[in-house]
Amino acid sequence: MATLTDLNPAIMTAIDRLQYRATVGDIATQSGLNVAIAEQGVLALAAQTGAQMQVTESGDIAYTFPKDFRSTLQTKYWQLKFQAWWDGISGTLFWIVRVSFGCSLFVVLFAILTVGFIMITTMNSNDDNSSGSDGSSGGGFGGGFGGNQSGNSYNPGFGGWFIWSGDWLSFGGPKPHDDGKQLSFLETIFSFVFGDGNPNRNLETRRWETIAQRIVQSGGAVVAEQLTPYLDVPLNKFDTDEDQHVLPVLVRFNGSPQVTDDGQLIYTFPELQKTVQATTVNDRSDTIPDYLEEKSWKLSAGNPTLVTGAALIGGLILILSLWFTGILPRSVPAPEGILRSVSMGALAYSSFYLGLPTLRWFIQGQKNSKIAARNSDRAKRARQLNTPDEILENKLIQSKTFQQRLRIDEQPIAYDTDRDMLDQDLEQKDKLDAEWQQRLDDRS
Repeated sequence: MATLTDLNPAIMTAIDRLQYRATVGDIATQSGLNVAIAEQGVLALAAQTGAQMQVTESGDIAYTFPKDFRSTLQTKYWQLKFQAWWDGISGTLFWIVRVSFGCSLFVVLFAILTVGFIMITTMNSNDDNSSGSDGSSGGGFGGGFGGNQSGNSYNPGFGGWFIWSGDWLSFGGPKPHDDGKQLSFLETIFSFVFGDGNPNRNLETRRWETIAQRIVQSGGAVVAEQLTPYLDVPLNKFDTDEDQHVLPVLVRFNGSPQVTDDGQLIYTFPELQKTVQATTVNDRSDTIPDYLEEKSWKLSAGNPTLVTGAALIGGLILILSLWFTGILPRSVPAPEGILRSVSMGALAYSSFYLGLPTLRWFIQGQKNSKIAARNSDRAKRARQLNTPDEILENKLIQSKTFQQRLRIDEQPIAYDTDRDMLDQDLEQKDKLDAEWQQRLDDRS
């Protein structure tokens, strides 16, 4: 009996894409899964959801799944129901985390500006007391940073302007697009510090899906040069025999080599040649990339203007915290107590806030150089395929003789679970009788 571990989410997604009717080859093509794993998963899923099967006389099978198969599975396994519930709320929870972290930046900014305001007020008060005794007016730090009063007009200076004008809230940037891809400023703050995850986390899935689609688009028969633009072949082995690098593809999709009369190798994949799809995305070669391109790492997926704003605010907090902790030359340290504690906390926060993206930037630079090298190598192989020499062109021509597409719907059906067993047995009996009669007539 099938267990929960036998139910592969990639197979479920592939079934949705294929409009609930497919062969094992169709599933493997859409998901990029190993053919053996795809077959095992399809059988397990069919058993759990009551899928219908059609078996041709040659033994090929087509599966038809009910459109509500996911609901059926969720009634049997609470884990799947919980997973569906979690998928529905996890995006909102993560959004709350990102926005909360973005708000923390303004909390720290407000705290360090409050320290500055208190210190300015205290120093101005001391200057007023001093001016009352000697007739001189206060200045220095308070007048330059916090501003001063002149007549009936108030000049807030830089510090007062930054606190009271409200312009520090104006980094809102453009409104998010309706598709939700544009990050808000609060989300950009989180993205600036922690990044947006690995841009190539689904690289292997993309790799095998693309390879399977290329094989299907080529009629289930390819040469090695058609596969290597999607594989990781070391740069120093570019000029070596291409055929030695395709073994993982043969193992994954049950391929086998065929030798032509002049000794060339053509790789055929019988399972990927069987389908119930009349036309699919795999039939349109323009949807299949010429080579597998890895995405470069980015510091942030946010709008560059918003990212700059996030960095500037972090830099401002760092400078102010260095000033009020007495680290900068000729700075004015906050007195011991809560003001000093707030300044030290702001210093720790801003150091982490700016230090982590700086570290990520250096590491990503090294990763991107390697990614660029691999992309360049795959692109070079793709160009070689697009401008083949005489030998490669001859191989491509010979591979066409092995290409075919077997439509299950066009094959004689020996068994269909959607029909009565007795009727099918009678049909098979009549058919066998007719075949035997035909053989006897041929002999006579």
